[in-house]
Amino acid sequence: MKKIFLFLLLFNFLFLISYDKCYKKIELIPIDTLSKDVIYDASYFDSTNYIEYLIKDVKNVHNDLDSLIFFDAKTEERKYGIKFQTSYSLVEYNLHTLDSIFSIPDYQNKLCQFNRQGELVNEWDIKLFDDSISYLASWSKPLINDNVIYCKLGAALRAPAFYNTKHIGMIEFLDGKIINYKKMINYPDFYRQDSSYLLLDVNKLIYNNKELLISYGFSHDLYLYKDDTNYRTVNVKSRYLDTFRYRQLNYRDQQTEDGNYSNILYDKYRNLYYRVVRHNQNMYNPDGTVNDYWDCSWSIIFLNSDLSIIDEIFFPAKKYLACEVVITSEGILLRNRIIRSIFEKEEHQQILYKLKLD
Repeated sequence: MKKIFLFLLLFNFLFLISYDKCYKKIELIPIDTLSKDVIYDASYFDSTNYIEYLIKDVKNVHNDLDSLIFFDAKTEERKYGIKFQTSYSLVEYNLHTLDSIFSIPDYQNKLCQFNRQGELVNEWDIKLFDDSISYLASWSKPLINDNVIYCKLGAALRAPAFYNTKHIGMIEFLDGKIINYKKMINYPDFYRQDSSYLLLDVNKLIYNNKELLISYGFSHDLYLYKDDTNYRTVNVKSRYLDTFRYRQLNYRDQQTEDGNYSNILYDKYRNLYYRVVRHNQNMYNPDGTVNDYWDCSWSIIFLNSDLSIIDEIFFPAKKYLACEVVITSEGILLRNRIIRSIFEKEEHQQILYKLKLD
């Protein structure tokens, strides 16, 4: 038994080392086409039972999160579901473990914890800031690091007040009780100088070692914060997004036409970061047809563990549902679009791509 344990320990050590070197090239190789019956929104590895799941988010008629359906990642066999037993309007969630699923309901100053039966097992009142501050539950899922939760905050939905407010809430817990909290992190200066960004920023945050990493939608840099004011930046500029268009349009037009950095993802299986990029597009095509939000071309910037750029891979317009990426142990899932004619409903089918790293 001792020899087996030492072998597994050595294997895990070598596995981590093998994915901790600096790569210079990346290639995506299609290795599987998944069923058209289900489109998966996330993956989860159950470290207790050593099973990887693909997860389908199920919404109700009000577009609120109703339940999560878990499928075996290898066979696509449905295993079980979690139906949330609450009257709250849930949008985003953080699946920390199967018995610790956290969510901040829309329009509520609450932090909720659900178990694998969907039962609400803990609920905290997090009305911790003044009345001008709201939790933007639909903008970003709560981020958990040890006993600290980071949440997206917003002030009055008008410029310039919105971008002059610290936009991250830090809540620290001990033995299930809140022991510390604060507002932290200002928007970069250029956000506070122009109101045309209002409601269009899609900044995302993840935890990188001991720093909070934020990808702002309208900045070529990644921002890494050690604390509220101590931060550094790393330039991670897309080849396909030169400048941002500062202009006042109606919300739908600007959201559809203007490119941005739409997400930042961490791949724990390969120790890589992905910066997802939406490209600019015109509202109208030469034939007079209208583009929607998902029609644009897009790309993924692949980063080493030190945030240096390995490569950027381009995805043509309308071939995939733009910017939809699910990370799995075998690779990444991209959502292929099947458009037969304007008279037929569009279908989607996910393709699994293996990452070839050199």
